[in-house]
Amino acid sequence: MAATDLIWNTTSKLHPGLFTQTNQFYLTRVCPFAQRLTYFDAMVTPVACFASGHRKIYKQDLRKLDIKFRKLVRAIVGPPGGLDWSAPWHHILREWNARVLECAEQAGVKLWSRRCLEQQFFFIES
Repeated sequence: MAATDLIWNTTSKLHPGLFTQTNQFYLTRVCPFAQRLTYFDAMVTPVACFASGHRKIYKQDLRKLDIKFRKLVRAIVGPPGGLDWSAPWHHILREWNARVLECAEQAGVKLWSRRCLEQQFFFIES
């Protein structure tokens, strides 16, 4: 079993409502998305990256984590304005993911792959 599969199986059982896109806080438009991203980074990221410091992490595991990260953050940020919905789906996702990364960078939220690698190096150093 891959490390990400183990992490997601474990954490989804512990916190079933934490990862759902129907969580009203993440979808509310009253709060600015920078604050929602900060809350997301404080609540969801530690659970998602739990135990990445002492597990062997593979490239495909990091890729899966980033895919899940982008999927959840897309629900928070919303689609970019002026998006051509008649375009092929992969073009729409590419533009949407670019917006996700831009908004995450502005809010100071790191990708889960980067966060896991930082934890891995911190564990090795200590």
